[in-house]
Amino acid sequence: MTAVRRRAPVAELVHVSAGLREDGGGAAHFGRTLGRALRRFASRRGLAFRGLHLPASDGHPALDGYTSCGGGRGRFALALAAMQSAGAGARLLFFDHPGPARVQGWLPGCARSRYLVAALGIDVWRPFSRAQLRALRGASSVLAISDATIERARPFLPAGCRIDRVHPGIEPRHPGGEPDRRLLEELGEGFVLVVGRLAGRERYKGHDELLEALPEVARRFASVRLVIAGDGPDAPRLEQKARATGAADRVRFTGGVDGATLEALYHRCALFAMPSRLEGFGLVFVEAMAAGKACVALAGTAPAEIVVDGETGRLVPDGDPAALAAALVELLADPERARRLGEAGRARYEREFTFAAFERRLEPVLARLVEPGAD
Repeated sequence: MTAVRRRAPVAELVHVSAGLREDGGGAAHFGRTLGRALRRFASRRGLAFRGLHLPASDGHPALDGYTSCGGGRGRFALALAAMQSAGAGARLLFFDHPGPARVQGWLPGCARSRYLVAALGIDVWRPFSRAQLRALRGASSVLAISDATIERARPFLPAGCRIDRVHPGIEPRHPGGEPDRRLLEELGEGFVLVVGRLAGRERYKGHDELLEALPEVARRFASVRLVIAGDGPDAPRLEQKARATGAADRVRFTGGVDGATLEALYHRCALFAMPSRLEGFGLVFVEAMAAGKACVALAGTAPAEIVVDGETGRLVPDGDPAALAAALVELLADPERARRLGEAGRARYEREFTFAAFERRLEPVLARLVEPGAD
């Protein structure tokens, strides 16, 4: 008869982060939110908490209470291995990105702590290295942030690995400083807003599709304006595309904006639209809903798990510029309907996508892994 090995109770919870910088995009936002939730869970359960972060190449400081191993990725991996060799069974590690989790694939099973790996989107929608596959195979759970992420990652994940879906949440912004008053006065109110980095590898975010739909929207709603908030190397190409459509005078590229200005843009826009095909989740939609704005997203994507068609915004098919233009016109031409959708979006945010809602969803996953049980 095979003996059942009892799993020891966890005494320490460790957040291993790929990066926590304030301007690091959705992955960094998830890392910061996760870190706060883990710290609070550890406090409630009487567990020690430790935070480690991968050294940033630009030396950007980490979140308070987190330490960097310094010396680059190799030293970071060695420090993780050494930490686990000292009492592996009494520790639960949570990797907020598959990259740093590769070290688990290099360690023998007896030297590994119990651990989870977050699956955030495009980074798990492609074949993994051997070390990554071993790490994912040994994880107690792969925590995915959307059903869309699970479906796209499933062909590449090891067979039989446990997947838990936990939608993230956000906290209300409390940006410091003053917004850019000159920019806000120039833009006024009532524009269509899209927020996202203008990087060539992120052309899937839908900036091209919005620019292509704009002439048709302008033909049916003469006062339309599109505000594109964000910067990146793809900006010159998109600016040229705006000129080529003949609607450049209706488009304003703001470049990068600070938190206070972005918050003001959300509140001043008529609606938020980002027909992105490959979001792992779509925190910008949640931010827009928190500001009480109707949203336009693509059907069959992760943002469609956030935006409810006809209730908090509109979902349109991918590759259908006429449908995208029609959805924008529908909301621009009927401000009262857009307002009602925005109010419903705000209510949905308060129910489903706050930090407290994220904590509620994460709690049972963590509780299952820190309590004693059979391996």
